[in-house]
Amino acid sequence: MSKRAKLLVAIRKNPTGVRFDGLVKLILALGFKLERQVGSHAIYTHPRSAVPIINVQNMRGRAKPYQVRQVLAIADEFGLEVK
Repeated sequence: MSKRAKLLVAIRKNPTGVRFDGLVKLILALGFKLERQVGSHAIYTHPRSAVPIINVQNMRGRAKPYQVRQVLAIADEFGLEVK
């Protein structure tokens, strides 16, 4: 199992204790690209136009739990896999 796949498993087990840099690694591994960043808001888009954008904020080194759940829901709904 790759490091990225292990990261996905760990995030699914505990979506409330995720470091922000770990969430960003997962977002990038799912195929998203950083579109732009304004202040603390980072906007990620996916090459498939049907996939919604992801907006995340760094909260003192931690990811906001509701944003982690949103990323996981998007990955499940659109069948995105870790690359």
